[in-house]
Amino acid sequence: MLFIDGVGIGSNDETANPFVAAESKYFKAFLGDDNRVTPTEHDGIIIPTDACLGIKGLPQSATGQTSLFTGINAQKKIGRHVTAFPTPALREILKSTNILKGLAEMGLNVTFANAYNEEYFQREPKMISATTWLVLSSKIRINYLKDLNEGKALFQDLTNDFLIKKGYDIQPRTSFESGKVLASIAAEHDFTLFEHVVTDTIGHKRDMNLARQQVKKVDEFLDGIFEMIDLDEHTLILSSDHGNLEDISVRTHTRNPVPTIVWGKKKEQIQDKIEKITDITPLLLELATS
Repeated sequence: MLFIDGVGIGSNDETANPFVAAESKYFKAFLGDDNRVTPTEHDGIIIPTDACLGIKGLPQSATGQTSLFTGINAQKKIGRHVTAFPTPALREILKSTNILKGLAEMGLNVTFANAYNEEYFQREPKMISATTWLVLSSKIRINYLKDLNEGKALFQDLTNDFLIKKGYDIQPRTSFESGKVLASIAAEHDFTLFEHVVTDTIGHKRDMNLARQQVKKVDEFLDGIFEMIDLDEHTLILSSDHGNLEDISVRTHTRNPVPTIVWGKKKEQIQDKIEKITDITPLLLELATS
């Protein structure tokens, strides 16, 4: 499963939507399309998916990620959208139930493919991400920079540029190479989750050149995955927590649906069962037993 932060389905407008301007191979659904399900490369399907969950205002990362990864409508439960990192109430939801914990408790071989630097866990709890709470609550192995250098993990920016600029002794990668690494990791596990957050960061900058470059990096990352993955044996699902990058005419998040993109073995079992981001985790838990 790929979590790509801050990506919605925008209009077919190259002046506002970097996915149009960059001629993305994979993100081909647009607002106003008549079909609910849109085909994409490698026989995939794009399902417009509600991220607002019945709550007024703009959807935000903390509640959106909690809802996505637990199947619980966190926005409704606490009565509002919450930005950035999970609050204590959201952390309790994440620790009680989530996709990694649920699958691990079923006895499946589960991994979170992102690598951490050791300093990350010196943060205060309020500055720890939703996905990290999933990892900690599921008690699965944590990947560090040693694993990154050995090709057993990825850094969230796809290229390791962030770490290199910070002075870490890390080899650079292309996005394509990172895609191949992720596919090799997934081949050794029953379920693999990877998080990429730069898309949301760049969406807030309203810089079309940067946004187009990032879209191309994500496309190249997916190219690398498809270079290696066997779609007759595996299912690949991509989703997001809220819109942002698809409309750089505004600096904020959007209320647009997010794309849930599905490829591979269980595509037909998934495509008619997802309408909102809270549908994804329960469905994946159900499919894990089938």
